[in-house]
Amino acid sequence: MRLSNDRYGLNEAEFDKIFCQWNKPNTSYPSDKTINQLFEEQVKKTPNSIALVYMSQVLTYKELNQRANQLARYLRKEYRNKTSTPLTANTLIALRLDKSLEMVVAVLAVLKAGGAYVPIDPSYPPDRLAYILDDTKAQIVLTQQHFAKALPATTQVQYIVTDLDSDIYNTVDGDNLKEYATAQDLAYVIYTSGTTGKPKGVMIPHKGIVNRLTWMQSEYPLSAQDVVLQKTAYVFDVSVWELFWAHWYGAKLVMCEPEGHKDSSYLYRLINDQNVTKLHFVPSMLDAYNSYLMANHLTLNPCINTLFCSGEALQPITMEQTYHNAVNKQFKLHNLYGPTEASIDVTYFETFAGHDICIGKPIANTKAYILDESRRPVPINTIGELYIGEQD
Repeated sequence: MRLSNDRYGLNEAEFDKIFCQWNKPNTSYPSDKTINQLFEEQVKKTPNSIALVYMSQVLTYKELNQRANQLARYLRKEYRNKTSTPLTANTLIALRLDKSLEMVVAVLAVLKAGGAYVPIDPSYPPDRLAYILDDTKAQIVLTQQHFAKALPATTQVQYIVTDLDSDIYNTVDGDNLKEYATAQDLAYVIYTSGTTGKPKGVMIPHKGIVNRLTWMQSEYPLSAQDVVLQKTAYVFDVSVWELFWAHWYGAKLVMCEPEGHKDSSYLYRLINDQNVTKLHFVPSMLDAYNSYLMANHLTLNPCINTLFCSGEALQPITMEQTYHNAVNKQFKLHNLYGPTEASIDVTYFETFAGHDICIGKPIANTKAYILDESRRPVPINTIGELYIGEQD
């Protein structure tokens, strides 16, 4: 985004705050790395640490990496067999999976194979499933055994069952693959709800996610003692940082059961049992969780030190109730904002009880301006349109 190059009509203090303080200079990040490369680097550091927990199932970093490598190799072989061409960067591979260990393995496998994953909710009706498969021209769908029989029979798409008891994980090489994609290539395509028309696929490259999560780590550092809860459906962009952030920095990722994010009683027990330290709530779901706590004379789980909100406007009453329920002295509630097209979130704000809430300042290597109809920055406290862009 380039702004009109006149003086903008701002006084010196406003100019300095808008252009220098609120929109900081570029910061360095591994812009040449892919999501899977950064995961593999962490695997080398902590191979035997627990990476992933789902119900009673556990995978170490080494085990998760090996299974993803095996599925990636199998995927590349099956893609070539089906199409007579190699799986190249930006190839779209659809996923139709429940929240599970298989879901995480499949996402990593697609990236390691060099493709981009397209998440499909298992509850989508047949016409929406067919639309996404047709729109992406996906040749392969990774799924689970309990969905395989319900999928429409077709010669256009090949279904690969990814269950962890599959022979894939007994017969295929588990070593790291060579890198097939670059930071500029696609990592995933998430489809919009389609409420204003046909769903549209939002294409996001590795580079944007690497910047987003590198910034997140600098702002909210994870350690090996942290536990991140993965509860957002993978068809929503919040799931992206839930899925990848922990595994770049040696933390543990705990997955809730399908539909478990809607059950406050289940979440409360899971968070306590797994000592979850960082998690996300859509504000309306945080309202429901706060109501559950108060109705049952409970406090916010003491293990939680960082809670993120996004997806809806965070209301003052929600913030105040959350701080009222919190007993951890280090607890903080953070408000994040951003459209899916901009790699999840682009602004951030740390809330404080008794203070106003806003969407905050731009994350690293991102600019945000409030502009008038002529695309000129407006004075502070003046209404305009929000423009978001990369740093020059």
